[in-house]
Amino acid sequence: VSQIAFSIGMEQYGLIQLDAIIDFDPENIEARKALVTIFKKNKRNNKETKELYDYLTEHLHFIVYHRGTPPQPRKGVRATFISGAHPASSSFIRQALQNGTPVPQDWIPQGLGQYPQPH
Repeated sequence: VSQIAFSIGMEQYGLIQLDAIIDFDPENIEARKALVTIFKKNKRNNKETKELYDYLTEHLHFIVYHRGTPPQPRKGVRATFISGAHPASSSFIRQALQNGTPVPQDWIPQGLGQYPQPH
C-alpha cells in the first residue's frame, strides 16, 4: 500500500480512499468534508467541490463563531452566528498542537490535545 501511495502521491491516494469510503457509505459527512478540503486546493475541481459543498449545506447546520463584523448569511446555508471576544484562534491551536506547544487549557476540551497524532 505505501508503494502505491508514494507512486501516485499521498493526496491522490487519499482521494482514492475517500472515494471508496463514499462508495460504501454515501452519507459519510466526514469523508465529504475531507474531499472538499482537498478539492478546494485545485481550481480544476470546481464542479466536484460545488457538488460536495451543496451536499454538505443540505445536510448540516453550521455554527460560525466570529469576532468583529458579523459574516453575511449565505443563501441555502443554515448557520447560527455567534459573536464574541474569545482570543482563541483555530490556526494558532492547529500550529500549537502540531509543534507540541501548550494551548491554554480553556481553549479546547480536555484531552483533545492528545488526539491529533502524526501518522
